Amino acid sequence: MKKFKHISQSELESYLWSAATLLRGYIDAGDYKQFIFPLLFYKRLCDVYDEELAVALEESGGDQEYAALPEQHRFQIPEDTHWKATRAKVKNVGKAIQDALRTIETANPDTLHGVFGDAQWTNKDRLPDHMLRELIEHFSSQTLSLSSCPEDELGVGYEFLIKKFADDSGHTAAEFYTNRTVVHLMTEMLEPKPGESIYDPTCGSAGMLLSAEQTLLNLIKCPKDVPRCKTEQGSKEEIAAVRQSKATTFPDGSIFRAIADRFIGFPFADDLLICDDLGTECADFVTANFERHQLALIHAKAGHGKKISASAFHDVVAQAMKNLVYLTRNSEVPDGVSSWSRKAKWNNTSIPRLYRFPENVPCSQRLWKRNKVRHHR
Repeated sequence: MKKFKHISQSELESYLWSAATLLRGYIDAGDYKQFIFPLLFYKRLCDVYDEELAVALEESGGDQEYAALPEQHRFQIPEDTHWKATRAKVKNVGKAIQDALRTIETANPDTLHGVFGDAQWTNKDRLPDHMLRELIEHFSSQTLSLSSCPEDELGVGYEFLIKKFADDSGHTAAEFYTNRTVVHLMTEMLEPKPGESIYDPTCGSAGMLLSAEQTLLNLIKCPKDVPRCKTEQGSKEEIAAVRQSKATTFPDGSIFRAIADRFIGFPFADDLLICDDLGTECADFVTANFERHQLALIHAKAGHGKKISASAFHDVVAQAMKNLVYLTRNSEVPDGVSSWSRKAKWNNTSIPRLYRFPENVPCSQRLWKRNKVRHHR
């Protein structure tokens, strides 16, 4: 799989702001965000899709059909709406961008509906073709895959742009977002505890809820005698051992085995444990308590082997909830969900993705109706 250079934070900020400066003379500074953010998200989605495709091809020995399956990707990118297709347009570039963004939203109704906004891309007086082509070429100069630009670093870049846009338009950044240090301080003062519900009546990008969730996940304890993963991708030895395993359990001494055997201390008693795909942005493990409607996502490969990043939580929790509900016995799949296979094995091993669950669990539709509004828990 092709490796792309990691983008430093200073390079990322320079890259993002340089894109915005291309709009000067065409767009008022106060409107930069209507056009730069959609293109940034569009480029990110396509680069991550390509990265996931490359991983799936490598795992399957080049099986194109397998690599294109919906379950291999966090978001669906129809071929004719990919960044590469839009980049090839010479005329009516604004319409090509607008059509691509709307089609991607339609292909991902549960996660991307309305995310690209309603900017008037087809106004050629403000957005002539040559300017949009220059903007697209600028964004194309960097690869925004997860390996090149992790979520938290892109999030910092996003906050940098908000501040720059505010400064350039004569406003203050506080009008658009709350600084993350203030959010963390508010969360610490709130002292969230397992089982509590947390509400943010002025929720924008859900930063407060994400910070609260991270605080709760920090309660998850890892035994001192269990080796912890060394990198965001996990230690090479652990991952290799899991991928080569022919048993139905994880290798002895691994962080994965510790989680599966309940050696990791969760902030609640769990009923069900799902093993998700290693190498994806969803958690390596999803665990839940049905009676109390509690959910925890765990990245075995992240940091000290016990946390999921707040930004990753924001992206994957809805899909994790769906996984939980249609893994129950005799489950009815919720409307619009078709990507789960109950017979699937974890990470190309013989380890079942559904690792543990009780005999008597609620009907999936009933559980889904109870929990679908609780995804911030």
